Formats: sequence, C-alpha cells, structure tokens
Amino acid sequence: MEGYALTNIRAGFRTDQGFNFFLWMRNLFNVDYYEQLAIPRGNTGLIVGQPGDSRTIGLTIKSEF
Repeated sequence: MEGYALTNIRAGFRTDQGFNFFLWMRNLFNVDYYEQLAIPRGNTGLIVGQPGDSRTIGLTIKSEF
C-alpha cells in the first residue's frame, strides 16, 4: 500500500463584538484510507477494515457575551 497524507484546514476571523467565524475542512483532498484493518481471530483470509471519513466541510460560529 502506498503512503498518503491527510490535509485539514481551518480559516476564520473574530469581530470586536465577540463573534468568531471559522470555515473548516477535514480530508481536503478526499483521500481514501482505512482507520483500522484487522484479521479476526479464528478466521482464514478475512480482513475487515474501517474506512476513514471522506471530505467533510463545516462552519463554526461562536458568540461571547
């Protein structure tokens, strides 16, 4: 299996009125990967895997008062 890299990014700004806005992305380049691979005990040839998250985009808004 070839190596890979996961890229996450977050950008935002804060206002003088106590608001914070952040736009973020996880797995920016939508890389296919497994978080976990396992061979169950007492099995012959079965390998199970937990696929990783695909690209995820979000917005966080925070207010302080």
